[in-house]
Amino acid sequence: MSGLASGGAAFRKIRSLGRFSVTEAAAGYLVVIYLLKGFEEGGRDLSLLERRWAGVEWLVSVLSTALLRTARRAQARRAWYKAVAFWSWYADFSGDTQKALRNLYFCARQSESSGRKKELAAALLAWRVVSLHEPYDSEARTTSVRLARTLAKQAEQDGNASAAQQWWAQLLEIAPQDREALDRFRSLTVRWQIASSGYLRKTGDLETFLAHVSPDYYSQCAAAAVLLDMHKPVDAEACALRAINQQPTPLALSLLFTSRIVSGQYASAIDALQVLIKASGLPAVQVQALEELLSTPEAEGLDNHSICEIAASRLGEEVAPSLLLHLQSRNLNDALACLSNRISPAIKRRVSADLLLRTGRHLLQVGETASALRIFVLNADLPGVREALSLLLEEQPPNTPRKLLSDLGGPDEIWIGCVALAEYHLSKLNADETLHALCQLSGLPRETFRLMYPTVKGRLADVVRQLCKGGELSPAQMAQLAGLLLSWISEPAQENLRSASFRLLCEELSSPGRHSPAAQLRESVLREGYLDHYEERWHGLTFRPWDSPYAWCSCSLEYFKRISQLR
Repeated sequence: MSGLASGGAAFRKIRSLGRFSVTEAAAGYLVVIYLLKGFEEGGRDLSLLERRWAGVEWLVSVLSTALLRTARRAQARRAWYKAVAFWSWYADFSGDTQKALRNLYFCARQSESSGRKKELAAALLAWRVVSLHEPYDSEARTTSVRLARTLAKQAEQDGNASAAQQWWAQLLEIAPQDREALDRFRSLTVRWQIASSGYLRKTGDLETFLAHVSPDYYSQCAAAAVLLDMHKPVDAEACALRAINQQPTPLALSLLFTSRIVSGQYASAIDALQVLIKASGLPAVQVQALEELLSTPEAEGLDNHSICEIAASRLGEEVAPSLLLHLQSRNLNDALACLSNRISPAIKRRVSADLLLRTGRHLLQVGETASALRIFVLNADLPGVREALSLLLEEQPPNTPRKLLSDLGGPDEIWIGCVALAEYHLSKLNADETLHALCQLSGLPRETFRLMYPTVKGRLADVVRQLCKGGELSPAQMAQLAGLLLSWISEPAQENLRSASFRLLCEELSSPGRHSPAAQLRESVLREGYLDHYEERWHGLTFRPWDSPYAWCSCSLEYFKRISQLR
């Protein structure tokens, strides 16, 4: 379509695409005029046309029919980029998204199979359009990331730095936290800076420097990033605004936000941040810039909705210490409770024990007891937190620990919570509740046990050891505990633990003469045998029988210690 030079040519071209009536061709001519401006700009103008003529049913019907026929004809000719553009506009204009999405899926997969750059670009465009209509489609997102990465690397191999920079920028729009894309985009920006800004550094002639910057969206974003690196936030803000006028993407908005933070325009930065939140662009925000904003008095201008969105996002975990202090100073209880529900074991290293305790006490003061309990349970291994948890649980109804377990999130949190509550019940000499908390671990996935056991194995071993030493368990409870321990061990190890040889070995190892030369020699032989056996298992060799039953018993003991042999 871009080859059409005049309105008359556009009209004749539409008539030649299919059996259009004169009215349909005239409507299609309007569409083509917008297409001549390019995909992004044409799409915006077509949306404006749709809103302006939304009440004129015949025009909407004619334009939808023209788009449908043109899309089908372009698809039949395997003109994938044009087909994708027409199908995306057909979806917006007619409202028949299901038909458009079916064809967009087809265009994306067919164009990708060719492997040529032009077709790969069409496939990327198709998947991105699908993502707009189906934001939770994992295939669309992962394929878009892969295609953008492929196109960027191909452009780098061809020596086309400008095109590579554009593809990396597109990848950052899809996946703002992609480390490779960030590194490559910055690397290309540095190259462009070295090539273009040497004159600026020597002479300080900013006007000449900016005059050589292309007015397109990607060049303006790159110029904004370069100017930020050169500590020129005011000019970076101007470039970011020019980029936003073309495409208000999270990347351009984040550059605007950062430039305003660097220049100290915190009130204006809050406006940019709130626009970013509405555009679902929080992942593109730099952590350092947001932390600086939260530490200023101007942060009081953030409304409750923005604070809650930050707290609920992944960025809230990154800025947890600064955000907690800000929330406590403003007494924003909803946002504080929201962030507290995300203070998981994965981020507790970033938050000090003192700040966690202060947060928990503040939540208690404002009536958020459940959030405070959750913080204390998931961080009970930090200094002072276990004592605070114990004091808090003593003031709650007896069924609070069990209810708290049912309210925890994923398997990782249940693991941490079960161990913390087992420690609490054990400190109160409540063997029944301790055993109940431990038994909640038996229903968790095997992979969760592999991942979480190393983080709590010391605490878990202490609980089991003290529980057995207390002498308060009935025979039935001891059998239940033994069954729980056996459920954590592999099947071959379970068979050996039930054998008479294992009992004999336990008696020998616990006998007073264990440290005699003969006993030490026997134990060393057993451990050497185990190492041979473990090497076979590790390298995937054939499993060979063992002559000595003691070697099997030693293997069983070591199986219990090594996480690789645990479920």
